[in-house]
Amino acid sequence: MTYRSLPRRGADARTTPAAVLQADLRLVEEQSMGKISVPGPAVAVAVAAAMALSGCASDQAYRPAPEASGSWSECSRNTDCTQPASVQMMEFETQDTKERGKYILGFVEFDDQGWFHQPAQATNFFKALQAYRAEHSSRSFLFVAFAHGWKHNAHPGDSNVRDFRRLLERLTVLEQGKAKLRGRPEEARKVVGVYLGWRGASWTAPFVENLTFWTRKNTGERVGGRSAKQFLMQLAEYRNFLNDRSKIEGSNPQDYRLVLDESPGRLAGPTENQLILIGHSFGGMLMYHALHTGLMERALRIEPELVKEERRIRFRYDMAKSFGDFVLLVNPAFEGSTYEPLAVAARSRCYSASQRPVMAIVTSKTDLATKMAFPAGRLYTVAQSAKQPGEREAVMHTVGHLDRYITHDLLYNGSNPALAVHQELQPTTTQNAVKAVPQALAQSSERNAMPAFGLRHPNVDPKSQRVYYNYKDVRLEQRARPEGQELPYNNPYLVMSADKRLIDGHNDIWNERFVDFMISFVHEELMKPVGDQDMDKDEFHARHCVPYGQDSMSK
Repeated sequence: MTYRSLPRRGADARTTPAAVLQADLRLVEEQSMGKISVPGPAVAVAVAAAMALSGCASDQAYRPAPEASGSWSECSRNTDCTQPASVQMMEFETQDTKERGKYILGFVEFDDQGWFHQPAQATNFFKALQAYRAEHSSRSFLFVAFAHGWKHNAHPGDSNVRDFRRLLERLTVLEQGKAKLRGRPEEARKVVGVYLGWRGASWTAPFVENLTFWTRKNTGERVGGRSAKQFLMQLAEYRNFLNDRSKIEGSNPQDYRLVLDESPGRLAGPTENQLILIGHSFGGMLMYHALHTGLMERALRIEPELVKEERRIRFRYDMAKSFGDFVLLVNPAFEGSTYEPLAVAARSRCYSASQRPVMAIVTSKTDLATKMAFPAGRLYTVAQSAKQPGEREAVMHTVGHLDRYITHDLLYNGSNPALAVHQELQPTTTQNAVKAVPQALAQSSERNAMPAFGLRHPNVDPKSQRVYYNYKDVRLEQRARPEGQELPYNNPYLVMSADKRLIDGHNDIWNERFVDFMISFVHEELMKPVGDQDMDKDEFHARHCVPYGQDSMSK
């Protein structure tokens, strides 16, 4: 370990505030990375100088948990509550039809070491849900958890908080509309948002915040590997608990074992409790660090089955399950080498025709932050050994910019193909809440009867011969892969490269077009009745998809 003194302040050194600040911050960044060791007083001087010149966003919780456990604050759309409470019951009204709706929004925040800022935030969140269920026992929840990225936090004025609210409003209107068509509006699923806050913005000055790449990346990894991981596991188990309890209450005692054998990870239908996890930028990295072990375990699970008529035990891969019901990472800022183990696991097995999507990684082709700035920030890794083919590129670049991992191209195919100025997510109307799935309400029963992802008849481009699916104005086109690197049929781990007409740049994730696609994809692939979850009903899979070449054993 080497020691380095602070930059000289004498006549032979540049003493402009910008030069001093840049040198001080570089010193602090390098120390946090473990590259150098600096005596304590020197670090204090560097930090103090930087704070004096630029301003530092303190490591704090913006959403204090209330003293009354299990409570929430009542809020309206245009306010963030008189007090920024950690659990809020948000009320809104659509601007066109004046339809009213309410959703629950919880905030759980983490410090720079990855610990809960206030453990009471998580405790109160679950107690508030139980208090709501005590009065609305027939209603299920649609959970949507979001982890923000670099330069954001849980501050009441943060733009990610505003845009996440608008997404929750649209999902609420959609859920209420579907319940009305079933003739049971009182049983509409309650939308529950969870905003995972961390200090993605550690400095407030525009120039200085760009120098925090390494410290914020390291912090996001710590948060994802520590308390955020525990919270997300608890949230997934709460979702399982609610669904299992509902199944048990509606079944005969002799069927209890069948219900219990399906957990964890049982697929849930459109009226059950579902959990969708979303992460952006370093928040996508945070989310992946928290979930990747669970995702890999669910991808490789093998189960025995008794084939009574043949008096033998047959081994088969279980249907690949997500963590919760679906994971969506948008412009995630983590290296391909971190994704490699799951990519290899996904390619090592086969899937049934009824397999549902497990995870989607979406990266804009014009995201310069992950395309250029990220590898620049990874230049220090050139000193590390990387001898395998493609290994150096995977260490340097993010997963969404590597042909090694990309499975699909995401193209805008709307009536106005010309690139227009992207419209930010607007206040909710009934019209824009359902336009992503225009037939969802008019033909709900027909759409819910649509086959699973792999069973839907794909389109084939006559020129490229590529397979593609349409989601309203968006085309999901399967990318051709080199010989020997083909993906298994119906691979549920999707890595999409997005057209700039859908996402233009790193932060353009809340525009109307992309939000429409997100809602359309989730609705068509996940929010439909669950069919038979037994993969052995697929005869091809039963005969040919054999793990380790071990077909069966005699009874």
